[in-house]
Amino acid sequence: MRISYGHGAGIEFDSDSFIYSRSKPFHRHRLSALLDELAERSAVAADGPWSSVMRSKGLVWVQHSNQFSHEWSHAGSSLEVLEGEPWDAVQTSRLGGGGTSQLDGRRQELIIIGRQSMAAEAVEATLDACLCTDAEISQPAAEPVDGDSGTAAPADALGCYFTTKRHSKAWVAARLAETDPTALKDHANNLHRIGRFKDALLLYDRAVELQPDNPDHIQARMAVYMRSNQMTRAVQDARRIVELRPDFVPAYLRAAGITLRVGDLSGTRELLDEARRVACGRGSVSIDMAFDKLEQAESNLKEARGKLDSGEYAEALEVVSRAMRGADQSEDLRTIRNEATVALAAAAAATAVATP
Repeated sequence: MRISYGHGAGIEFDSDSFIYSRSKPFHRHRLSALLDELAERSAVAADGPWSSVMRSKGLVWVQHSNQFSHEWSHAGSSLEVLEGEPWDAVQTSRLGGGGTSQLDGRRQELIIIGRQSMAAEAVEATLDACLCTDAEISQPAAEPVDGDSGTAAPADALGCYFTTKRHSKAWVAARLAETDPTALKDHANNLHRIGRFKDALLLYDRAVELQPDNPDHIQARMAVYMRSNQMTRAVQDARRIVELRPDFVPAYLRAAGITLRVGDLSGTRELLDEARRVACGRGSVSIDMAFDKLEQAESNLKEARGKLDSGEYAEALEVVSRAMRGADQSEDLRTIRNEATVALAAAAAATAVATP
């Protein structure tokens, strides 16, 4: 189909367009790779089949996302793939309902508009290369697999193309009704990525509620607690992971790093002692480095207290400033800083009064 557009006074240019329609889902890993390529090229590169494509828009069906459609929107350098309506709602509104197959209505349906020189068949070929094979379609939904490498595809492979407008409060509330903890964690990961910490925690909490002994869900939630400075809860999650994985040395080291940040030096030492016991000589370098940080923190705290007690308030603040680089949430260091600051202010005020 050729469309003629008016553009300015007496100027026209021709544009070709075609409908891309398929009844197989896109493989999410290969589709993500194509989207990455289009983003890098800004969709108008000097070469390649998409170089003459000006705009594309429509619905796409992504492997292992049979419940929700995705809305593809691309114009120039702008590219978005948004989670859309449930497929049954799409079918009702656009196809008039009816049908009995589980996959009724699920499809690829894109309108692609390009310059007159657009190579439609080549553009179609790049999209066809992203479609699932029959073997991939029959794979269990829990494990998307990269058909080229045989490795697991990332569950949130399209996450970087989502935008916040589909993540409304109502959308988050609807997700809380889901019973698949892995899907909940994937949704929460997307919210975490765009800075929606409070909503992400709601979904992580639900995932942990459904699978309370899954350390991956707890670790994902712990990361949000840390980014939002909810350190007490981060410590609780870190210790819970240690309970669930008592033979996993990195879990102890991770927990020790968090307890060190909050200034729980005795708790940090207990975790590192246990890590050394579990390691039995393995990974000793990492454990030794963690002990070095702990001993430095203990030394800094002792020195800061000594400076404060001896009335060297400015020096105490210098030590605290250095110490808080590794223990920024330490209540002990904050207390010393506050007391030294107040003492310096009082000394300055007394000096001002005494000065004629």
